[in-house]
Amino acid sequence: MSELHELKVGDHISLLSGFPFNSDCFDQEEGVRLIRIRDLLNTETETYFRGSFDAKWVVKSQDILIGMD
Repeated sequence: MSELHELKVGDHISLLSGFPFNSDCFDQEEGVRLIRIRDLLNTETETYFRGSFDAKWVVKSQDILIGMD
């Protein structure tokens, strides 16, 4: 049987908290797709963002999203 080991999460992955994207830049038709908490269960997004943002907020295929509302 294997032993359990305590690990610090930050030593193994990078964590980002949510970012307050300006809702004035939200759009229903054009821009970069914006994942909102309500979209996590549907696996689709209906909101686009037309503003500027740091590239660290771009979700990549291996990223894990955790929604807490």
